Amino acid sequence: MDDEASPQPHVRPWYAEVRGIYSINTALDYIAITGLGIIRCRNKLYAPLSSDQSYADVGTESLEEWRFCQPSKGRWCFGFHDSCWRLLLLRLGDGQNDCPQNEMDIAESVFYQLYCTPCLEASSFQFGHDYEGAAQTHKRFGRVMAVDLSSPFYADPCAIPSMGDLKVIASGFCKASDGSVWKRRDGARSKAETVVSIDYHSEGGNCISSPFGSADGRRPPSFPNHTREELCEELQRPKHNFFDALSSELKFDIFSYLSFDELLNMRLVCRNLALLATVDTLPQSYWRSRFLLGQEADFLFPRLTDKWDWSRLFFWTRASLRARLLPLVNRKRIRQVLEPIAALVDLKGVFQNGPYGSAFDPVQSQGGYLRLIDGESTGKPPQLMEIAGSFSGQLASIGADSPLNEGCRVLYHRSHPFMPSSQHHRKRIGISTVQIGVRIFISGINLFPPECNVIDRAVGYHIPGSEKWMEIPSSFDRDSVHIHKFTFIGLGW
Repeated sequence: MDDEASPQPHVRPWYAEVRGIYSINTALDYIAITGLGIIRCRNKLYAPLSSDQSYADVGTESLEEWRFCQPSKGRWCFGFHDSCWRLLLLRLGDGQNDCPQNEMDIAESVFYQLYCTPCLEASSFQFGHDYEGAAQTHKRFGRVMAVDLSSPFYADPCAIPSMGDLKVIASGFCKASDGSVWKRRDGARSKAETVVSIDYHSEGGNCISSPFGSADGRRPPSFPNHTREELCEELQRPKHNFFDALSSELKFDIFSYLSFDELLNMRLVCRNLALLATVDTLPQSYWRSRFLLGQEADFLFPRLTDKWDWSRLFFWTRASLRARLLPLVNRKRIRQVLEPIAALVDLKGVFQNGPYGSAFDPVQSQGGYLRLIDGESTGKPPQLMEIAGSFSGQLASIGADSPLNEGCRVLYHRSHPFMPSSQHHRKRIGISTVQIGVRIFISGINLFPPECNVIDRAVGYHIPGSEKWMEIPSSFDRDSVHIHKFTFIGLGW
């Protein structure tokens, strides 16, 4: 954070470099990203308008001002550390997904996520707030804590070797002559070796050192010194159980669902597994799977279509973490912090295009009216709808542009006309719910009893497993229904 003086264009550390995600108009229907900027006075961002520019490349007079998280204060934005934003793009980008998303689409999804997140007890998305480490780097009162460069929280998560350099570093590992995992090919004790050095001998005999040990501190069994010919002969002996009868390819496919620590434990099951699950025997597809989403090295984000010696890259990553390589430690931490946001970005299309009901969109020139925008309106005049009232399990803030204290904002509208059901069916309404954290939210409404088995009469997200049904009074008139109470217990009218 800068002082009250005018921001100067010299380069700041990574944790002072911020991008803003903001709406260009008051309707919040066009989201953009600022250039790389800096913070001043705790709640102001100074950054270029163009996302391709940096504060270090333009003069201070070219920097625009935004306020953080204050919709009622003119121009405002949500802030993202630039390094964290780059990690989010890597998580959602090429090499991790079959269809990488556009950066502007990602920014729009993230903006709406933050815009629809309640600010409980006047909290806000200030830097360090609820960021898995705020208690160690911030104080609620008094003087600001000094920067501790020995802490991983201040290590740039993007300051790791480039993918090209990693290929060179990883290729410097070779299999040790005695079958223990890896050591430097040239035997020199370089700076890099201090991160990945291996103790080949201990009181228990030849074993793997702590950088490659189990997470609980137990030392895994040593790898056998069999040649490939001896290993093939061993594996071709008569099978004694169901697992032995499986092909090696199928076993390797099963192994890909196990972490490396789990695989080490699995080697204790039987001799054949111990022989099959060795570093020398496991295929490159297993080591590559360590970098897939959800696996233990998914924070490195190598391009999965590239050709690597994946086993060497995995052991470099594992050893570097155990040696507390600060940028890598912080990269893994931030990757975990970003995952809930990334998961919702992945589901944006599903949420926006709900499976049941017709989509409606606000019409700017028609006041508070909504207009049908899905395929049902094809060839017909625009159909307008007026919201007579709304209901929610919790009340949101009073002002449309005010920070949320409770509840949620309305982003998408789904509708379905009431249709008369058959007379022999009981009149019922079904409510589908979904639990997120400790709260339960209503995800959809089914207008007819389950025996109708008509899915297109549901609105929102129909979840049969959580659906609760309520009887409709016999005096109910579908043309005059007015829901005046909607809770997680029932409906009233």
